[in-house]
Amino acid sequence: MAIHDIPRLLGLNSTAQNPMAVPIAMAIAGFLAWLIVSSLSPRVDPREPPLIQPRIPFISHILGLIRHKAGYHNILFRATRQPIATLPMMTGKMYAVWDPTLVAACLRNKALSTVPGILATAPAMTGISNAAREALRGPQGPELTERLVVHEMPKMLQGEDLHKLQEDWLGRLAEEVTAIAGPDSTSVTSIPNTYLWMRSVFTKVTTDALYGEEHNPFAAGTASQPGTLKSHLQQEDSEPALAFWVLESTLLTLTLGLPSFFTRTAHRARETLVAALKPYYLAEHDRGPDASGFVRRRAALMRDFPGFSTEDVA
Repeated sequence: MAIHDIPRLLGLNSTAQNPMAVPIAMAIAGFLAWLIVSSLSPRVDPREPPLIQPRIPFISHILGLIRHKAGYHNILFRATRQPIATLPMMTGKMYAVWDPTLVAACLRNKALSTVPGILATAPAMTGISNAAREALRGPQGPELTERLVVHEMPKMLQGEDLHKLQEDWLGRLAEEVTAIAGPDSTSVTSIPNTYLWMRSVFTKVTTDALYGEEHNPFAAGTASQPGTLKSHLQQEDSEPALAFWVLESTLLTLTLGLPSFFTRTAHRARETLVAALKPYYLAEHDRGPDASGFVRRRAALMRDFPGFSTEDVA
């Protein structure tokens, strides 16, 4: 039904006969729009943090997060100077906390949990199989998620595993930086793009330390020999490495659960990463001596999850 149909439905067939037809129609259309927005907008309890209304109903804050990512929170804080606020999004809402004291209080509060948010967004972000989705939706879903994210993953980045990972990473980084000096101290190395060079080096040393250099899935398909200065100076990153950085910049769009037509770039990057990681886990290289404790323990834990395939682990 269009606005111009409203006068006819109300018996106001001619603006000449009734000059108030158009104003009445516009008033009714405005009331209907307000009614729809009000009925679909999330309810805010008076005890909740102050509301920051979106400029565009339902989607303004979502668009801001997609465009500015984490920087959007800084934009909101500079505009409102609120210590804490409620951001309505579609039919839900999100709390944004800026005051350090309140942030600490939230982290200490055992009633607050990240598990519901993870269960709501992880399937769309990761593209896991239907069987894995059903497992997370089932009664074991919250327990499995809390076990992995809250209890097990922090342990994977502690103690001897963390020490070995740091030692391996720093050693590999030192080798890459030393290579800049060339054969003698008087030689000069030209770096066309410092940012891309640093990104390439950090990607390589990090993934080598995590997955092991011999079977590193992120090194597959690199034009130059992995680990050489030439490969980094020419920014000849492997396809999985490039896909990682593309996904990093578009990951937020996947949390909305939109069809792949609207998030084609992110979907393609994710598919490229899964295609590179799947053979690594199928061959069980994560159980090899070069794999980090984090990769090894994470894969072992997820293989025990009901309904999770090797592709889901990847």
